[in-house]
Amino acid sequence: MIDNKKWRALIRLLRWECPCPIPVKVRRVKVSQDIYGDTEYLDKPGPHYVIRISSDIEDWGMVKATLIHEWAHCFAHSPHLWMAERTKITDHGPQYGISYAACYTAVEEDQ
Repeated sequence: MIDNKKWRALIRLLRWECPCPIPVKVRRVKVSQDIYGDTEYLDKPGPHYVIRISSDIEDWGMVKATLIHEWAHCFAHSPHLWMAERTKITDHGPQYGISYAACYTAVEEDQ
């Protein structure tokens, strides 16, 4: 069982240290068995990102690593890049790498 206090603290830290241009909603839910999490851009009821982390993951290190990975997608991209495709976000290019490093560093330096 994942400690909800640690979970909420991690989300607050990422919001503070790696702010995204639009709101980010984070959920632990059942997802496809072949993934740990995913990120999606939605424009209704207003523009926002949705990060879904698998509720099946019980290892805190894996939950933390997955949230950092997915948050970096939101931190790296502008909504206008996603609006055209209306799909889950999968880009792992140079901008993502820079964003991932910033998110990872923010979390690990806080530990």
